[in-house]
Amino acid sequence: MTAPADIYGGKAHWTNWLLRHGFHCLPSLFVRCGIRKKDHARLRAELEKYLPKLGSSTLAVRSSGMIEDSGTTSKAGCYETVLGVAPETDAVFAAWEKVLGSAENPLEMGCVIQPMADCAASGVIFSSNPVSFSKQELVINYTSGTGDGLVSGSESGAEIVLRKADLGTLTGHPAWVRELALSAVRMESELNCPMDIEWCTERATGELIILQCRPVTSVLFREEGVFRISAPEDIPDPRLRGLDKVHLRLKAREESVDVSPAWLVCCNCRTEKFPLEETMFSIERGPFCRGYNAVVIMPALSGSKVRRFFVGDRAKFGETVTCNRYGVRSFPKHDSLWQAARAFYESLRNESWVCGLIIQEIFDPKYTGIIKSVDGSILVEITKGHFAAKGIVPSSCYIITGFEVTVVREVMQTSYKRIIEGHVIDQACNERVSLPADAILSIADYFRSFIRENYVVEFGVLEEEGAVRPYLIDYSLDVSDRNITVDDVRNGVISPGTGSGRLLKLEVNDLRGIDAHFHDELDASGVSGKGGKYICYAEKPSIELKDWIGPDCAGFVFASGASLCHLAVLLREHSIPAVTGVDEFELNFGAHYRLDTRRPGPVTARLSEVGDDDLL
Repeated sequence: MTAPADIYGGKAHWTNWLLRHGFHCLPSLFVRCGIRKKDHARLRAELEKYLPKLGSSTLAVRSSGMIEDSGTTSKAGCYETVLGVAPETDAVFAAWEKVLGSAENPLEMGCVIQPMADCAASGVIFSSNPVSFSKQELVINYTSGTGDGLVSGSESGAEIVLRKADLGTLTGHPAWVRELALSAVRMESELNCPMDIEWCTERATGELIILQCRPVTSVLFREEGVFRISAPEDIPDPRLRGLDKVHLRLKAREESVDVSPAWLVCCNCRTEKFPLEETMFSIERGPFCRGYNAVVIMPALSGSKVRRFFVGDRAKFGETVTCNRYGVRSFPKHDSLWQAARAFYESLRNESWVCGLIIQEIFDPKYTGIIKSVDGSILVEITKGHFAAKGIVPSSCYIITGFEVTVVREVMQTSYKRIIEGHVIDQACNERVSLPADAILSIADYFRSFIRENYVVEFGVLEEEGAVRPYLIDYSLDVSDRNITVDDVRNGVISPGTGSGRLLKLEVNDLRGIDAHFHDELDASGVSGKGGKYICYAEKPSIELKDWIGPDCAGFVFASGASLCHLAVLLREHSIPAVTGVDEFELNFGAHYRLDTRRPGPVTARLSEVGDDDLL
């Protein structure tokens, strides 16, 4: 016999499913929804008949609403559950009336009547991680005794996070943990969705009992498709609104600041085949579009990395790049947005329940730059072409104090980087990156609502009829507690502090720098614990060097570099000193050095060779 949710409510439906599929559950009675006053006598008669079959001295009477525990709505904890009810008709009837009284519409509420278990331990298991959406992990929360406080949120209990791949060799946990985990895996496999399962272990026998289950409604997208990002009400899932790349576009709209058009791709990973049709990706290009940047934003990381593809129309590449003084550094891996989205889906479907992408138009700016409030002034760093924040291209630097613009440096570029229809190219040039003061002031004024203490604004500049047209690229928080000062900027200090160690020379690769991402997890496992403290020297602060940030890293020294690039921000967050403006020919690699950004004088005075006995 089945118990349809539209007749008996969600909790009865899922309890019935558990019983029919052979899970060890408590014996249960189901009271259907829609019982009116004229049906009360019949309900009493049936309670009189079936209550003795439960064989318990105390009962639990639990809500079972039509919209409760559904695939889209949980309503967990919203309705009444009455515990410790005597197994008598009057007592159970009164408890049933109390449950109905907690519903918005009593006619849409049924109930489940079960014996009260004598619990040694109880809790909740999520068959997949509800926070990271990972199919590869399950999460157990439990406490001793009954788990009502845990389920209601009044108790935190203990937590166990397990990898499903480890269940066959699981050790170091109570015996019930593996049985519970395998039950959750089986349930999820049969239903093809993540499950929220309440359970307990019986005190007398130690047996595992599954009390109830429901789909985890907070994981899967309720609506799948491709959606233009414009207003908050157009975002199909509230979780997406707070994500950085979505939020900045909504914020830009509020502040009337230009930003490249973007779309969200939302799909659930429940089938082998990519569920979205190719026609959904027929996106109309804007006037400045020169291709697309497709980035996975849910889950945020895949294998500890941010996943991204540059995508474009190969046929349009030759139309856009008319000068032959260029070299292609990387080619697009996919010929269309649909192919890129499908590739992301295929790489994620076995590890995540959701695949959420943002597709952003890429412009071909004359300049990109970074701007931040520093020490009461405004610091602006600008490079020709793309990738100002990656630390792989030289940048000119300006400081705005009041309405006065001071030039800290202006660089010559012999090449710059463009992203054209998915291709990353080096374009030859011989140009001094120099903007007049009024252009610098205009850019700062345009982003005035975004310039806040500890925030970094990444922007691009288009040029139209000789006038600059800035647009927003990114907007992020600099959470470092070692903020730089104007004097630091002038003196080549990009992260203050002191440190000592053996000087190592690192090589940088622009392609690796382009592929690396500020939000990738740091992994210094390959460089730590192999010879003590070290100071790194590199030509430029490419973000690819972030994996050298570890417990043994005592500092960074660069030939040139920007104060606001991503690696500089990470170095400040990790309190690792760093300076720029040091020529490698002045250094003795392999020797021990002390780096002290507090020393006065030129940059070279802040880096001094020391003997082993002088190390801090």
